[in-house]
Amino acid sequence: MFGQRRVLIATMSVFALVSLLGACVDDALLLIVSRFIKGMAAAFTAPAATSLMTGRSPKARTARSRLA
Repeated sequence: MFGQRRVLIATMSVFALVSLLGACVDDALLLIVSRFIKGMAAAFTAPAATSLMTGRSPKARTARSRLA
């Protein structure tokens, strides 16, 4: 729907920004919220990175061409 590279860049950006936010907060509740958001971003980053890497391998391309 959005593209693998776009999702990866967006989630890595969210992860980096929320990490900075978590480093700057003084309130425990904001720290917990920032850690939760950071965990969600990491949860989206891992599958996006994996699909981006496997989709670019020559083995995956040949397997897809055989199916088509």
